Amino acid sequence: PYTEHGQRKRDYPAHYSKVNPWVRKNFKEFNDYFSVLGMLIAESEELVNVAMLHPIRSTYLNFKRMEEANRLYIGELEDGFFLLMKQIKQLLTKKQIPHHYLDETLLAKYGKVEGKQLVLGKCAYDYLVLPKIYTMDKTTEKLLREFVSVGGKVLLLDEKPTFLEGQEFVYDYLEYNYDYLESNVTWEEIIAAQPYTMAEHPTVRTMIRKDEEGKTFIYAVNVGTEETEVEFFVKGASSFASYDILKDEYTIVPTKVHFDKGESFLLYLSNETPAEKKALKPLKLGNTYSVVG
Repeated sequence: PYTEHGQRKRDYPAHYSKVNPWVRKNFKEFNDYFSVLGMLIAESEELVNVAMLHPIRSTYLNFKRMEEANRLYIGELEDGFFLLMKQIKQLLTKKQIPHHYLDETLLAKYGKVEGKQLVLGKCAYDYLVLPKIYTMDKTTEKLLREFVSVGGKVLLLDEKPTFLEGQEFVYDYLEYNYDYLESNVTWEEIIAAQPYTMAEHPTVRTMIRKDEEGKTFIYAVNVGTEETEVEFFVKGASSFASYDILKDEYTIVPTKVHFDKGESFLLYLSNETPAEKKALKPLKLGNTYSVVG
């Protein structure tokens, strides 16, 4: 638009032209901030040690679109997956435990076991969580068997599956069934193995990453509409070096962080002592005074 007259200034989608006062005043700062933030995240590695097997294969097992019974069957799987999501929200998301979903097709192409870790591409996981599932691919079962045999940690959220690639798994011989598949780790142990924890919080979201120089940082954002405060408990760090993108400078801050609404922080792990806040001097006012905004 060539003018911001009337309703045009509230029109959608937003436009980025010189007739928009916000663009003239703040767009470069806005663009610089998110360009640098995007670069820092894109060129760093997310630190994740928990994986969950996605149950999509089980939806293929007996599903026939035209039969009403199979809609109930899918509903049962959805309920199981919803339970998984609920548990993730309660036990992982609120605790800020990063996790990935594993696709069985990708596992077949790029999956392997190294040491006591399940590896998929460039990601390596110490813990595997199995939701409610009925079947899996032979390639997945082979990896899972190997992972368990070397001491890999597995948590089952429901009963173990009974099918393999749509066929009932043979139970005549120990080496050809799921008897080896049992939970050997708890949620509490998984949480304790994370590099940091924090009190459960409804609006603060975080992730931990390592940059190209090997420095570890937490990116934290308050997605809520109210200011809040969160304390982090970080292994090997007693403070944070908070990076100001626009000023290109670090400030040592305590692990208890105050967030304004919508505010985010890049918090590099540190052991330096934060500077003490200067006490505010009381202001003595006369009998007559005025307050201006």
